[in-house]
Amino acid sequence: MKVQPIHCPSCLAVVEVAPGVDRATCEYCGTTSIVEYSEGHASLRLKDDIVGLQRTVMDSTAETSRRIQAVEEGVQKQLKHSRLMQELTRVEKRLDDVKSQTYALQGITDKRAKKEVKGRLASLQKEAAELTIQRTQIKKSIYELEGFEPGVRGGTGKKNDRGNSGCLGLLIIWILSFLVLAVVFRATVGDPIFIPAILSLLLVWYIRSRKMKKGLEA
Repeated sequence: MKVQPIHCPSCLAVVEVAPGVDRATCEYCGTTSIVEYSEGHASLRLKDDIVGLQRTVMDSTAETSRRIQAVEEGVQKQLKHSRLMQELTRVEKRLDDVKSQTYALQGITDKRAKKEVKGRLASLQKEAAELTIQRTQIKKSIYELEGFEPGVRGGTGKKNDRGNSGCLGLLIIWILSFLVLAVVFRATVGDPIFIPAILSLLLVWYIRSRKMKKGLEA
């Protein structure tokens, strides 16, 4: 390979590059460049360009690794969530079976089977307590996996969203029931406000009480 005249990438002056060297310095501007070879031809590239290119490649590699890690974490999270939901379904199904068996045994009045029934009831009650604790722990794990704490007042999350939706629903029920009752009572007894307001409030209170009772039984 002969000495090749190459233009300096900084000032475009001619730089003579000897065979096999990896760096060349421009005699005109003093810039030291890195020599790159391709198919027997040499070219000059500024050192800063090489460093910048290397940094770009490293940053791109790091970003790709972060994205792959995020995807893997998301997949693992979904798998864990699926397993927890399956376990919750299994526990709740067994808990329902235990409750059904308990109710059935409580209806037995044969005194001859009293001792056996009593022992079986004690066993079922113990299992129901263990299943209830297990269900609570699974739900807590699901809540934490979904990114919010159950039972936290004033926080954000699905539970608070459900609470806000419930309050809005009760307000709509009260307004509609009040309007309907107001029309009816105005046409019948001439009282368009007082009695309909009380009755609509009682209706909303009854609906809310039923919802709270179902929530406690769940």
